[in-house]
Amino acid sequence: MIAAAYGRKSKKDEASTEAQLAECRAYAQREGLSLDYPHQDDGQSGTEFEKRPGLMKLVSYLPKPPFQVLLVTDRDRLGREQIETSYWVKKFLQAGVQIIEVRTGRHVVLGSPVDKVVDAVTNMASELEAVKAGTRTSTRMFEKAARGEVTGGIVFGYTNREVLKADGKKRDHCEYQIHPEQAAVVIRIFEMVRDGLGFKRIAHALNADQVIAPRPAKNARTPGWCPSTVRAVLHRRLYIGELIYGKSIKRNEFRQKQSAHRKEAQRAQDDWIRKGMPHLRIVPQTLWDAAHERLTHTRRAYLRSTQGRLEGRPIAGTAAKYLLTGLAQCSCGGTMSARVKFTGKHRQMYYECMTHRQKGVTVCPNKLQVKQADADALILWMLEERILNPAVFRALVQGRLAQLRPDPAVHAAERAHLRQSLSQLQIQIANLTQAIAQGGDLPGLLSALKAVEAQRAHGETALTQLDQVAQLAQLDLPQLESQVKDQVQRWRSALRQSPDAARSVARKLLTGRLTFTPGRDAAGPFYRVTGQGKLDGLVLPALNPRGYSFTQSATGVVAPTGFEPVFAVRHALS
Repeated sequence: MIAAAYGRKSKKDEASTEAQLAECRAYAQREGLSLDYPHQDDGQSGTEFEKRPGLMKLVSYLPKPPFQVLLVTDRDRLGREQIETSYWVKKFLQAGVQIIEVRTGRHVVLGSPVDKVVDAVTNMASELEAVKAGTRTSTRMFEKAARGEVTGGIVFGYTNREVLKADGKKRDHCEYQIHPEQAAVVIRIFEMVRDGLGFKRIAHALNADQVIAPRPAKNARTPGWCPSTVRAVLHRRLYIGELIYGKSIKRNEFRQKQSAHRKEAQRAQDDWIRKGMPHLRIVPQTLWDAAHERLTHTRRAYLRSTQGRLEGRPIAGTAAKYLLTGLAQCSCGGTMSARVKFTGKHRQMYYECMTHRQKGVTVCPNKLQVKQADADALILWMLEERILNPAVFRALVQGRLAQLRPDPAVHAAERAHLRQSLSQLQIQIANLTQAIAQGGDLPGLLSALKAVEAQRAHGETALTQLDQVAQLAQLDLPQLESQVKDQVQRWRSALRQSPDAARSVARKLLTGRLTFTPGRDAAGPFYRVTGQGKLDGLVLPALNPRGYSFTQSATGVVAPTGFEPVFAVRHALS
């Protein structure tokens, strides 16, 4: 049987995700499982679900996952929120996936009312522990803020100075200390705003002078200043010696992280911690007032020009208008974003590197713009001709089907061994049942009976899987090829529909993002577009048209010579 494994770590005292997956691998090896789908999430709370990429990858395989078993060290690795954890457990069980806690060997089941009650109690205990841990952490952070101690990471303009305990060995807490070089940058930003420069111009100027910038976030692709970073500096009151903590509630009633800017996430001002710390002042009060007066004046002028409307980016979740939104990146790692350009009365759409636009030529020198129509046409051609090629899938299905078909002699031997084992287990069950009826050691006999029943269930499942694989020899290859051809044609048609439909197909066919690398030759500037295709979305359904659960993994499909689904296209774009 094919197994998946999931590990999650949120606290320092929990076992690492690598250690959790190692336990799952050891269990899989003992039980004869093929562990082909290991996934993990580091530093992720059990009350978060959609923000966990490892878990969401497992969920994406539903409703017909390529694995039959999901291994976890403990059930709470899947989640610590009652409603949502039970929902995903139910979804996996409905898809025919067994969920096993490898430390106890317990199967997570919801087959009877009693099972559901036990599951609800287990979930409640996990969620209560998460709530208690969060309350303890929140209390400690408020106490630290009230004393003027560091409550989080590093703030630009300061360093975190460690203060040791009385023994002089272990750290007691951290205190802010002004960083002279960074403090000079903060003052420069306030002076530039006071003098009338906008956020983007300030960011470009700082990057051009290679000025030290705040440490980038974990998911930031390139370091450097950008308009949002400049704005954050201008609104941090610690620079005038005022420490504020507790303005927002980080988690909602479901213990999920929420944006600090949402109205329901704001605490009443009476609940904030405010502490004057004049020794940490960097910006003189006169400079702070002048800069913010300038910001207020600019905002009023903007609202007058837009009749009081704040016209910015659309809210999250709205449909994107352009094919390559979220699919293309510059060679620097920055996102390729769609931009409008007016030439007289004519409106033309282009893609350009957003890092270059926001952070300037010092961070990314790529200023080449490409017409949206040209780029979209190229990518559609690449997907249709280099990936959605019926000949590729025909060869793949033929080759992979030949690999999966079992050797008749090996199959017969394995089947005979399984049937013999099942017969012996049936005899043991009959003997144990008779001993129980005669009034023997009931606790010990019941425990032994339960263990033998589990072995029999495991053997029957293995026998069923073996027979299903044997039926591969009966599959109609011409019919499979016809199914592949039909699916290819549907996806090719979808590519020519709306950008949303085309982008949905493109995501299924691409591994990661397409990379746009600028270049120049005698004919002028051009972009070299590279990317890697994946074929699972078409190949796996064709190999498994009746929903069989293979004992061999159907992942990692490799194309025959001449059909490798990796493409690199050089195309001149004006």
